[in-house]
Amino acid sequence: MKSVIIVAWLLASITISVQAKLIDISDCQWAISCQITTTPPSIVAADPNDGMLLAWDEMQSLMLTKNVRVDQVFDHTASYVGHSSNGRLLITKGTRVSSHYFQWDPGNDSGHKVKASISFDAPIIALITADKKLFNTDSVFGLANVTFDNFTLRGLEKKDQTTINANQMNILWQAGSPGDWARVFTLAPATSLFASKSVAQVSEPPMLMIFSLLLLIIQPSIKRKSFLKYIFSKVSPYFI
Repeated sequence: MKSVIIVAWLLASITISVQAKLIDISDCQWAISCQITTTPPSIVAADPNDGMLLAWDEMQSLMLTKNVRVDQVFDHTASYVGHSSNGRLLITKGTRVSSHYFQWDPGNDSGHKVKASISFDAPIIALITADKKLFNTDSVFGLANVTFDNFTLRGLEKKDQTTINANQMNILWQAGSPGDWARVFTLAPATSLFASKSVAQVSEPPMLMIFSLLLLIIQPSIKRKSFLKYIFSKVSPYFI
């Protein structure tokens, strides 16, 4: 009975990373199409001229190892929002975030504006919309198979409107050459394996740990100390 209680406690305390994803783009107006893609362009370059609002998920559940400067936040009073020495907004070191990228450029007889409502499965916490901040974060949050060209006027302009409401983002962007790009951060907290109904990807090491602990109950004759030492040596890097 004691072993069962220990195993139950361990299972409840196991944490995994929740992946925050783009869910849907609705109310798409003036663009040829508004799409969430799993196959983004291999090169983000000036003037796609395709008339499409394109969105894709970037790095997921990444814990920040340093402060990241941003241009817009949803909640100025949140614990993860800070300010630099010159008063600029930032998301603080230690925050776990998921990144999502947006590209809009008129073309193919589309309008110069795009209006859309974008849904995520996690709270939106911040946006990066300025050229320099986008370039400075490409190597950290960009996908390995996407290359970012170096060009000016990449970010949003003052006339572009972006409003955030929890998991929802509404945009009204107007672009000329070379187009509009933005990076959106959602909050990606670690969660207990059995304490949340959020959709999450359970990796093989946590499952290995679960079955190994169950095996210890079923086969008490196993040399527990050496067995547990081996299992924890294999899975512990995944919980750091």
